Amino acid sequence: MMDDKKHRQFTGVSNRLILENLQYLTKTGTKVNIRIPIIPNINDDEKNLNATATFIATLKNIQQVDLLPYHNIATDKYHRMAHEYLLEKVKTPSKEKMQELAEIFLEKGFQVNIGG
Repeated sequence: MMDDKKHRQFTGVSNRLILENLQYLTKTGTKVNIRIPIIPNINDDEKNLNATATFIATLKNIQQVDLLPYHNIATDKYHRMAHEYLLEKVKTPSKEKMQELAEIFLEKGFQVNIGG
């Protein structure tokens, strides 16, 4: 998530180090694949993804963008460990939604893969 406040809300930490590390990697000439999990109602809004695409467009050596649709495979694991799984009711984004989101990155000239 590009919005640091939202990033902190959902992950408990700032996104600053992540963004700084990406900038550092591209300055070193390292080839980078950007992998973005798409979680409905958390980070799948166009505002966030447009901001993400705009940010990574400023970086060099980005090979591709992988958009990873959310899945609930971890649900059973959480249940076995007697932990509450807060994303249990979140549904996997549709293929149409994923393609719509991919267009944001395609318009910026990125190679985009859905899944990964």
